[in-house]
Amino acid sequence: MKQSVFLMSEVFHEEGWAQYLDSAGNVDFLDFRDLEGTSCYCSNDAMDEIWDVLTDQDPQGNVRWIDTGDYHYLSAINYLSLEDADNLMLIDNHPDNFEYDDILTCGNWMTYVNCMKPLCASEKSPAYLSIDLDILSPDYFRTNWDQGSMSLDELFSLIRTIAVSKGISDVDICGGLTRAKGARDKDLELNFNTRKLLLEFLSEIL
Repeated sequence: MKQSVFLMSEVFHEEGWAQYLDSAGNVDFLDFRDLEGTSCYCSNDAMDEIWDVLTDQDPQGNVRWIDTGDYHYLSAINYLSLEDADNLMLIDNHPDNFEYDDILTCGNWMTYVNCMKPLCASEKSPAYLSIDLDILSPDYFRTNWDQGSMSLDELFSLIRTIAVSKGISDVDICGGLTRAKGARDKDLELNFNTRKLLLEFLSEIL
């Protein structure tokens, strides 16, 4: 299983997740931490640069870690970059379907995708699965967005159901909490441990 890691903030280094994945190997790190116009929205210049980098990354990982929920719009770019992807499924505590008005954001990226490539949910195609970990209860994961009440086992069960019924081609995962937004050591440790369990689970079903 190949993985890609989008570094937009310091969250993965603060958790130790970047270091953990680096030691495991077979991971591409795409570092955009110095790129302006990316926090919660994606400027046109930033989008052009991200697209250029993705074009050079072939193949990308079929599991993509895309930083915190502030950068969930990367799901749109990743999904649209795959010519054969036509079955996007979202697991999120928010619909991310605000009106799109010429600027891509973490709150309207689903609308943007539907404008660019109408979501047809083909029954014959495997799912491109986008997961925002704010779907989880704070007992299992900590973010800077309001969270759902799902347990980790419930999330695993949902993913397994999708894998069995439709198949899963690609997964991207966002969510987290940086120290700059209030993360404490115990928050970072909890999030690291949950990511590890999620990765172990995905390694078994993909």
